[in-house]
Amino acid sequence: MKKKERLRTYHIKNRLLAVLLTGALLPTLLLTLVQAVQLSGQKTLLLDYQAEQTNILADRIQEYVAKHTNSVESVAAYINTSSQAVSAEKLQLFLQSVLNRESGFLNLYVADRNAKAVAFVPEVNPSGQSLLNYDFHDRDYFKEVSKNHATYISNIFMGRGGANQPIITIVSPLYDAQGKFNGYVLGTLDLQRLNSYLLDIGIRNTGEPVLLDAAGNAIYSLNTNIKTTIRDMSGNAIFRDATQSLQGSGVYVNSNANHKEWVTFHNIDGLHWTFWVSKSMEAINKPYRDALAQTAAIVFAIVIVLLFLGNHWNNLIQRRVASRRSLGNGAVVSEVFESSGAELDERAWKLIRKNKELEMVNRLITPILPNTTVSKLIRSSLDELQTLIDTEVRFFVKLDEGSVPVSYLEEWQATDTGPVGIQSIFFRIPLSVGNHLLGSLFIAIPEGAGLTHQDQRFVQTFAHSLAVLLQNDVILSEMQSKHTFLHTVLQSMSDAIVLTDINGRVVYANPRIEEIFGLSERELLGLPQEQMLKAVFSKIEKELEEQGGKTAGLRRFLLQMDTGEERICLFTSFPAAGENGTEYGKVFLWREITKEHEIDRLKNDLISLASHEFKTPITSIRGSIETLLRTDVQWDEEFKQELLVGVHEDIERIQSLVDDWLDISKIDSGSLRIHPAPLHIESIIESARHRLKPMERHNVEIDVAIPSGLSLIFADKARMEQVILNLLINAMRYNVETNPRIRITARQDSEFVYVRIADNGIGINPKHLDTIFDRFYRVDSTSTRSTAGTGLGLSISKGIIEAHGGRIKAESQVGEGSEFTVSIPRYLQ
Repeated sequence: MKKKERLRTYHIKNRLLAVLLTGALLPTLLLTLVQAVQLSGQKTLLLDYQAEQTNILADRIQEYVAKHTNSVESVAAYINTSSQAVSAEKLQLFLQSVLNRESGFLNLYVADRNAKAVAFVPEVNPSGQSLLNYDFHDRDYFKEVSKNHATYISNIFMGRGGANQPIITIVSPLYDAQGKFNGYVLGTLDLQRLNSYLLDIGIRNTGEPVLLDAAGNAIYSLNTNIKTTIRDMSGNAIFRDATQSLQGSGVYVNSNANHKEWVTFHNIDGLHWTFWVSKSMEAINKPYRDALAQTAAIVFAIVIVLLFLGNHWNNLIQRRVASRRSLGNGAVVSEVFESSGAELDERAWKLIRKNKELEMVNRLITPILPNTTVSKLIRSSLDELQTLIDTEVRFFVKLDEGSVPVSYLEEWQATDTGPVGIQSIFFRIPLSVGNHLLGSLFIAIPEGAGLTHQDQRFVQTFAHSLAVLLQNDVILSEMQSKHTFLHTVLQSMSDAIVLTDINGRVVYANPRIEEIFGLSERELLGLPQEQMLKAVFSKIEKELEEQGGKTAGLRRFLLQMDTGEERICLFTSFPAAGENGTEYGKVFLWREITKEHEIDRLKNDLISLASHEFKTPITSIRGSIETLLRTDVQWDEEFKQELLVGVHEDIERIQSLVDDWLDISKIDSGSLRIHPAPLHIESIIESARHRLKPMERHNVEIDVAIPSGLSLIFADKARMEQVILNLLINAMRYNVETNPRIRITARQDSEFVYVRIADNGIGINPKHLDTIFDRFYRVDSTSTRSTAGTGLGLSISKGIIEAHGGRIKAESQVGEGSEFTVSIPRYLQ
């Protein structure tokens, strides 16, 4: 019997300990798992941040070297483009100005084709020795630049003469008038200033940085004295891997400290320098070890406490059993079992309740699933809260319309005592985050009921979590609205835009890129920057050089479309940076500027035309006036009259040019005024014929065949004569036949009178017929260029006819003449 009692007591003790350990350790282990997941995410973010900072710092290093390279090349360009030889004094002053502007140089000098310095700043080295005429022909950089005829950036080496310390040189070649090598310009980088620049841009904020040249020599390293030492690190495993790829990361063993490090490296394009940042794996994994040790300590403490409590409760049970046995009451064991069971049930219920509360709060603060709305989540959470409280309580949410979108507001009716049909007491709990009030959670409790202290505490926690949910959703909605707006703007832009992320991969391309280059966003997404640019520029015919050099950062390209049409594109790129200067990627932009290019061409044509067309008559007028003003000669009246007639004709020519430009301006601005009236087309043609010069009328045969009974036209007499005169002059001007002929005919329909002017001239190539009405346009051929003219006549004629509501068209074949048909509105009575 005693053996059975001991066995039963042992089982009770074990059950008690199992329940206690399960209830206490399970939440602890769950929290530990959550903490491990969070730490893993933080570790990933840390490693990504290190890679991002490595790329940013590498770009800053490349920009620093590029800036100094541009300074050296600008000196070389100045010397190469000078029409005369630049004196040594001028070179000295020019180099000094560059050295004053760019403090990153240790010295600068210009050498001739034999590598002898002809200008050097500072003029003397630290030892007081002048370096003018110093011979540098044995330097490796001289051999490189004289052989390859291109800008050369050396590896780090020990200087002598100008600098007795480790240096890097930037060398740009010079050429003579025949394009042969004629010397070079050299700038020596001050590595101490370079190191200071690297410290200023935060090179040591992300880990232990190292910068190597193309040969693996240390330019920057914490373990290297750059003032006196050149450290060879070409055998380093990181350097070997970096020379095989543009960028990367991995775990490497530090041979000096004999521990593992996480390294992110970047091979700087163009320089072939290697830059990496390393961080000890021990430091990266320290949060894991600390969290594990903390969890182990907590579990150990819980086990000790529960063992103590289990023994204590077990002893208490044993004493009560013994006390009952001494009284001879056989029901004692049953009473103890019932008492312990009730206590265990109560603790188990509390644990279940606590888990339910945690689950509800977690659901509110967890990001919402795609198919779940905020209002739906709030309703389901309130229903669960109602079930959890387990009393006749009603919860209502009323939101502040100024803080939360109206679509979230719950519609409900309430009286002074609560919702309709419920006699209740109201409690209000603010829904706020910090000092920002979003709304209120109302609790309607029937008279005679109430909330426990535990219920009140959880309702407060629930209200705070609900407020966080609402605020997060409002912020998310605002971000989505801004994203939609920006996406719409980018989608509707007329420029082709491609965005890349910080890793140089395409994350967005608008539809315009497909319209211009035939490359869809799906083809470009995820491509590295270099492959994307290669795909786009494969569609480009050639790059257009600008007069006076390229505009900074802008390049022009000629694009040949599949239809045969040519377009001009402007290309630029720039970093996408935030307000604090943090770069998030890069923007590549292509703008079609065909119209702007055409406007520039027309402007240049106008300037050329003005200088050419005005020069001849003005020169003639000036010569005639100067002749008449001579006092040493007596001119007869006939000669004077001849000169004055010539002056008058030249003035008329200038006036005609001015009138043409005024007409073009009026046509463009839509201010060309016409005064139509009923007219006979025969009178218009006859007036235009009489306005021809007598010589022109006698040299051409003009045949007019207008049918009788032709309707009147409704047109401006002066303007219509101008059109007919322009067409007649063109027909005579572009005719090399010995017997030039022009035939004018007419016909009509219900709306228009059609005047047809045909000639037997040189004709027009059909491919030019669409452009002959453009201003300043003249077909580029020997036959046409030998004739005078502004190229505005047909453009003006078209503008005048269209102002009347008519049309003008041309038909022609080379060598067979041309035919122009003008449609003029009929006069309808």
